[in-house]
Amino acid sequence: MHGKKWKKCKEFNTILIFASVFLLTISVGCVKQQEGTETLSLEDYFRGDYLVTGEPILNQEVEILFSVKPMTDSTTTKVRIFLPEGIELIQGNLQWQGDIQQDEVVQVKIIVKPVKEGQLQIDTYVEGLLDGEHKKGRTYYLFFLTKKESGEVSRTQFYEEQLSGKELKEAIIHMGLKAPSENVPRSNEDVILTFFVIASRNMSHVEAHIVLPEEFILIDGTLEWVGDIEAGKEKTFQIIVNPTKPGRFEILGFLTYGGEEMEYTYYVFFY
Repeated sequence: MHGKKWKKCKEFNTILIFASVFLLTISVGCVKQQEGTETLSLEDYFRGDYLVTGEPILNQEVEILFSVKPMTDSTTTKVRIFLPEGIELIQGNLQWQGDIQQDEVVQVKIIVKPVKEGQLQIDTYVEGLLDGEHKKGRTYYLFFLTKKESGEVSRTQFYEEQLSGKELKEAIIHMGLKAPSENVPRSNEDVILTFFVIASRNMSHVEAHIVLPEEFILIDGTLEWVGDIEAGKEKTFQIIVNPTKPGRFEILGFLTYGGEEMEYTYYVFFY
């Protein structure tokens, strides 16, 4: 992850483990399967990407086309996209499900309208039963930077220096949440959540703490961490939680250094 401007700010991250439902118009075409792949990483189970037509300017419509191809036969495949507050769905449905052959591409199209300025994050979660045996999933991210007169699109986050236009200060520090695993975590099962802190220079007595949703039971670990950060090296700490019901949940993270606090928001999804 990149650094953010050193000031009190809020960041929105999403570790999509399930996603809110969403569907778009569908067209299916064919592409040739690459051969010779025996061992697949998480990124290789599905290949997906977005095509955006139009600028995400405030109150103007934008077309989003999401394409996905499994690298082997994928049955009961689900495509689910979550639209944040600030983006309205103008046309299209909110979920798609079906079987996809290894030589097929599924395309899902919607029309949306950003109705709020700022950074807006769209998450698309794809899950399928590969070769009839292994359930795998992957999340794809899309970011809008919406303003009254202009709009930008990115597959990575826009950071505070881009939003504010002010100079980046010397001290940069960031806190993130890593995806639990390549499997799909479920409710009423223990899940390991790994948080990390990284800075661009050495920092002492950095404080981090986590606020869990009330639906989570803390099984092991501590929600607070205090320590020193060496420039460019991650400090990680883990907790084990048990979500008591399925759904989309918000986890808050707070990072304090030199009397200033940064707030982060992470979204997690469980079946």
